[in-house]
This record gives sequence, C-alpha cells and structure tokens, in this order.
Amino acid sequence: ANKSALKFYGFTYEEFLNKYIHEINTLSNEEQKKKREEANTLKANRFEFPHKLKDGTIKTVEVHSTPIDTENGIVLFSIIEDITEQKRLQEEVLTQKNEFESIFNYSQDGIAIANLETKFLNFNKAFLNMTGFTKEELLTKSCKELTAPEDKHRHEKAVQDAIKNGHSKNYKKDSIVKNGKRITISISISLLPDKQRLLFTIKDMTAFKVIEQQTKLASMGEMLGNIAHQWRQPLSVITSSASSMKVKSELCILQKDDIDQGVDDITKQAVYLSDTIDNFRNFLKGEKNDFSLSVKEVIQDTLSLTNASLNNTYINLSVDTQDDIKIHGNKSELTEAFINIINNSIDVLKNKKEEDRLLFIKTKKIDNKKLEVKILDSGGGIALHVIDKIFEPYFTTKHQSQGTGLGLSMVDKIIRQRHKAIITVSNKEFEHNNRKFKGACIKIVFETK
Repeated sequence: ANKSALKFYGFTYEEFLNKYIHEINTLSNEEQKKKREEANTLKANRFEFPHKLKDGTIKTVEVHSTPIDTENGIVLFSIIEDITEQKRLQEEVLTQKNEFESIFNYSQDGIAIANLETKFLNFNKAFLNMTGFTKEELLTKSCKELTAPEDKHRHEKAVQDAIKNGHSKNYKKDSIVKNGKRITISISISLLPDKQRLLFTIKDMTAFKVIEQQTKLASMGEMLGNIAHQWRQPLSVITSSASSMKVKSELCILQKDDIDQGVDDITKQAVYLSDTIDNFRNFLKGEKNDFSLSVKEVIQDTLSLTNASLNNTYINLSVDTQDDIKIHGNKSELTEAFINIINNSIDVLKNKKEEDRLLFIKTKKIDNKKLEVKILDSGGGIALHVIDKIFEPYFTTKHQSQGTGLGLSMVDKIIRQRHKAIITVSNKEFEHNNRKFKGACIKIVFETK
C-alpha cells in the first residue's frame, strides 16, 4: 500500500499488512463473489465496493484491479478511488431528473418528444388532450402529419433549424387534429443532447389570452436550449477526465495526482450540472405569491438562465448591478420579463459581426426609493415607425415563423400592471472602446413601497 492508501484507510503500514481485503470490504463473501461473477460476465475489471476505514466510516470506492506477473509470481495491483461524493451527486441528479419528469407529465402545456423525422416517441397528457388522439394513435403519427398543408414548408424549415442550430424559436402554425379539427398552435423546438430527438413545446393559441394567462412554460424551448449549451462543456470535461484516467490506468502509469485531478474535475463539473437543473426547475415551478425581493438578485437569476445563449452567440455582456433596492413583487414573473427582453436583444445581435455584439445591463439608484434598470444593446435600434408599438399584443417585427408578438406584450403587463413600474424604450447612440454604436435601450424604473 502506498502512502495515499494508508492515509485514506487510516491504518499504519504494519496494520495494513495484517489485513485481508474481506476485512475492509463490508459486503459478505457471497455478495463479493456475486459482484465479481457479474463483472466477469461483462468482462469488466472495475468494481464498486463499500469499504470500512479504521475509524468505522463507510466509503464507496471503485477498485480497478490488474494482475501483474512478477519474479515472485502473479500479484494483483489495485487502484482504489473514493467515489462516495460522486455517488451522492448521481443520486441527487437522479432525484432532480424525476422532478423534471413530473413537470413534463403535469404541465398544462403540450410537450412532445419525437425523432428527427418528427415521429412521436413520447408526450404528456396535455398534448394528448390538445390533439384528441389516444396514446396508441399518436404514436403512429408525426408532427409533420398533423401540420396543415399550407404550413408544412414553414414547419420543415423550423425542424431543420432546430437540428442545425440546436433550437428553433416559437412559431405559429395550424394543426389538424382528431376528426379533422383545426387548431392554431405556437411551437418551440429544441434538439436534445443526444442529437437524435427533438423536444416540442406546444401552446394552443386558439384559446390563448396573454393578458390573463401567465405561464413559465412559454420559455420552455429557450430554457432547454440553454441547458443543452450549458451541459456540453461540463460533459466534455467529465468524459475527457474519465478517459484519461482509464488509459493511464491500463498502461499502469496512473499517478495519485492524476486521480486527484480527475476526481476534482469530475466532481466540480457534476456540481455545475446539478446547479443548472436547480435553476431551471426553480424557474419553471415559479412562485405564485408576491414577496419582498431584490431587483439585483432577479437580474442575477435571469443571467444564470440566459448565460449559455449569450455565450453561444458570442455576445459581449457587461453587467453593473451594484445599486439595488427591495421591491414587493413576483420573482418568477420578473425573471420571465427580463428573459424576454434579453432574448429579443440576442435575436438582433446574432445577425451582427461578433465584435459588434454588445449588451449592457446596469442598475442606478434615482433616490432611496427608486431604481432604474437599463438594458442597452448594439443592435442598431428600432425603426421609428414601429417603436411605439412594440409592447402591443401580437405585434412583432420578426418573420411569422420566428415570433408571435407576445413576448414584449407580456413584459409590459408584468412590469406596468403587476409591479407598478415604468418601462420605456428608445434608440441610443453610444461609444465603446473608441467605436460608435447604436441600439435599443429599455429602461425600467422600480419603486419600493
């Protein structure tokens, strides 16, 4: 045993030499034998065991054993890795996965998963109710089949955009459901991380009243797109770390520093993935009641949900939220409003050169009771003949396949009616790094009561 093993188990070298492995392993001999038989069937040389340390603590370890032919005969060389924390994190992620599945199953909006040819693989009860089909009937159909003939070209383009870019924003189309009934729906499409399936979030627009219905699932597609972007890098680090340790271990060149570094990297990335699910789940659950809340914290939560999209579109973000006040309001609704504003800026900026993609978010106290939040982009501004209409319901400057005109209308209702704040929009010219820019500037003034 090396020094690291002695330190981990808590024994002295002499104590360790008088031990048998079955004295450390807390499984019975029969259980250990069964595990090894299973591993032999799978041709594996890695085993997970609960090991007891000298102080009685039980740790979950992964044992990688390799027989080595020496002058004194064949000996078993084993590398032991403490995976207790990893197992805990895996269980935590599994719990959060189950919570997300509950959202999928009980959402009031339709959610469906399909293959790349849009053939349905899974869907929630709300989508079944929306279409009128039975589960068996819907599993034989595709999203394309349910699309009205005049909208099929636009639907196919949205699907291809999602496959190519990872996400296709909300677009409206007519859908033909059970008994030839026609409904108008709004769809958002996201490519799932396995890149073999698409996730559709569907709203029935025929009965949709944005002024009266506040729902967090309006941004489901965007949030899932964010998670896909946020998870790519951590998953790459985890895969690389595990592969590196495996190769070095097989070559018998794995050092303690390699193990420590690999475990640290994997644990750090697993925590990050767990936090991402927490943020997404909290946003979707939404708090229905109003409470005292910090405007600064709402902005920070918003950025945690949109940061991946900002990074993926190479937008240079500058945030100054030192000034802050407490207001009485709904955190989930305000987060939704800020997400809509930021997503509108992203839509404009991604068509600019990378070096010209700027977004500034700043808070400034007007007095002890008032706080101004300014969101400024370098997208070129809004045409003067439409700037006064952008908060009107169903007004949009985007192509029909890209926008419904509901986002900023919802922002206006949340800010003005729900939180009694003032929101204005203007075009502003400014200078940054000795260069001149022009963009849309949205100002929101909150007041504490």
